[in-house]
Formats: sequence, C-alpha cells, structure tokens
Amino acid sequence: MKNKLISLLLVGVVVFFGVVIFPVVAKNTQDVKEASVESKQVEILKKKIATKVAETLKEEKEVVSGFVKSVKDNVIVIDDDLVQVKYSAKIDPDLTFFGVIKGSSIEKGDKDEVKKGDFLIVQGVRVGKEIITNNVYKDVPFMVESGNIVGIKGKTLKVETLDKETMTVEVTSRTKGFLLNTDTLKKVKTRLSKVKEGDMINFVYKITKKSDQKEEAPKMVTLYRYLIIPQEYFEK
Repeated sequence: MKNKLISLLLVGVVVFFGVVIFPVVAKNTQDVKEASVESKQVEILKKKIATKVAETLKEEKEVVSGFVKSVKDNVIVIDDDLVQVKYSAKIDPDLTFFGVIKGSSIEKGDKDEVKKGDFLIVQGVRVGKEIITNNVYKDVPFMVESGNIVGIKGKTLKVETLDKETMTVEVTSRTKGFLLNTDTLKKVKTRLSKVKEGDMINFVYKITKKSDQKEEAPKMVTLYRYLIIPQEYFEK
C-alpha cells in the first residue's frame, strides 16, 4: 500500500511539473531561436556596412543627376540628358538613404515614392555606368539663363541668350518678376508691362526632358522668376 502511494505521488509530480515546466522550456527555446535570428541579421548588416566602407575607400564617391527612366526592384535607371548617359543606380534597402529636397531643407523620403520622370540626385560609388548608391535625393531641377529681350508678344518673351540661342519664355501668374532700379541699384518687384525690347533678363526656369520637346520647334520654357536690367543701365 505504501509503495502504491509513493508511485501515485511520483506520477502526480511528473504530471504536474510536466505541464508547468515543459511550456517554460519551450518558451525559452523560442526566445533563443529569435535571438539567434536577430543576431544573424545584425551580422549580415555589419558585413554589408563593412563591404560598403571598403568599396568607398577603393573608389571615389560621385554625384550624378538625371530623370528616372525606369524603376524595377532595387535598380533605378537614370537618364542624364546633359551628357547623354544612362546610369543604373543599385539600391540597398538597408543602407541607401532617400531624401526629398524642399527649398533649403531635406526631408526623409522613400524608394516607393520614386517614379518615372522624377529628377534625382544620386551619390555613391560609380563603377562604369553602375552606381552603388549611398544617398538618393528627389529634387525639382532648375536652370539659370541670361540674355537680351528681342521680342515681346502677349505674355511671352523671345530671348537671345549669351550663347546666341533663341528661347521663347512664358510669364505666368506664378512667375516672380523683379526690375533693377538704375539709380539705387536695388531690385524691386515689377510687372511684364514694364519690360521692353533691348532689356537684359536673367531668369530661372524648370528643366524638362529634352525628349519632351520637338527639336525643330523654338525652345519654350515657363519662367519661375526673372530679373530685368533696363538697357538704360548700360547707356550710363
């Protein structure tokens, strides 16, 4: 009888602790597995950073810019109209920083926001036409030009640039216009009605892709802002 009682007690202990202890062991095992996975991910990231640093030390960093031709997986093809070259920017989801330039500040962006036709500034290590990117910035491209006004029609001006190129520029309600006061040499706000042929103009406009324009047609751009220097200034 005594032996049977001891046996029952042993069975009870095994059953009790089996229910209580086994889940704890299982939970600890799961924690160890998760910690192991996290450790491996950290090691992979460390190796990526080390590789990136090594590549940067071997190669010089470069900055290229252009319009997005295509976006597929982790490769962005950029078409640089100025030098007629297409670059493939390789993106690393863990290391590449995406930013959006807004005025004088940079806000954090995301690769998913990049689409065909966007203007990007890419900084990284270039090998041939491939760029291993460190930073990608989305921006609105602007150009600065100067020339003499040779024609006025409505809200458009015909300008002969310093390179002897003829451009047709459009003034809209959003265009900011300024005029140089020939007496004080300070710029003041002005209207298109104050502009005349023979005046010099410095202007800023947004770049568009060359492929969007007809080569045989006069170049047409919309002004962002302009500064008029009256011809009288040069006659003094």
